[in-house]
Formats: sequence, structure tokens, C-alpha cells
Amino acid sequence: ASKDTKEILACLNKAYPFPSNEVETGVQRLLGPINEDITERACKAIHDGKAEELGALMTEAQKHFDQLAMPACPQQLTSPVLHSVLTHPKIVPRIFGAKGVGSQGDGCAQMVARTLEDQQALCELLATEFKMRPFPLTIGGAPTIKTA
Repeated sequence: ASKDTKEILACLNKAYPFPSNEVETGVQRLLGPINEDITERACKAIHDGKAEELGALMTEAQKHFDQLAMPACPQQLTSPVLHSVLTHPKIVPRIFGAKGVGSQGDGCAQMVARTLEDQQALCELLATEFKMRPFPLTIGGAPTIKTA
């Protein structure tokens, strides 16, 4: 899989400072109010320790990106490898949600695994079947402080 980050950013930057068509208006909506709304809700989900909600928000963000950004740079953002990973039948049951990250394209994705065992299985699957190098990250809750 490959992508051209400079091309992706050049396509998206055409929407600024003033959009000249519906696609560019969509890019501004995506990277402005839609992104702000999802980010605020994701921060709250992380703060509240709600992995399932965070995963759903990641999937929602990817849906919006596909609908609003992909038309601005379809040659780079159709992302067949990314989408095959995000919808793979061995992956979907093991995650709460996922999305492409960075400039998108066929570069990088983040997933919220349902369990630690799912995370381990996902890493193995991505390494063996997709020949990708996963980087697992586990975020735990803060330790409980007891007072006497």
C-alpha cells in the first residue's frame, strides 16, 4: 500500500481559505465543526474510560472522512487497503471501532480492541495476513487512592 501525503494535503488545502465548490465546502465542514464535535466527544469518552464509545466515534469519524474528504482526492483517499482492513471479517468482531489516521490514504489506522486478547489477536493477524507492523498500546485507568 502507498500514499502521497503531499498530494493529499494539497487537495485538501484547495478548500482554504474560501471553498469554490460543494466538495471543498464539505472538506471545511469535515475539518471544522464535524472534527471539533467528534474530538470533544472522543475526549470525554477517553476521560470517562468508555472504550466502546471511543471506538464508535472513530468509526463515525472515518465515515465522515470517506464522505467528505475522499471526493477531494479520490486517487489517494479511496484507500482500498485501509478499507479492507477496517472491514475485514476477522477484525471487525474484535474491535469497538477504527479509523485511518494522519493524512489517511493507505498509511496508518488506529483500532480500539474489545479486550486485551483481541488486541493480541489483531496484532498477530495484521502481522501475518496483512504483513503490517502493529504497535499495541494499552491505556489503563488511574490507580485508585484509598484514604484512611
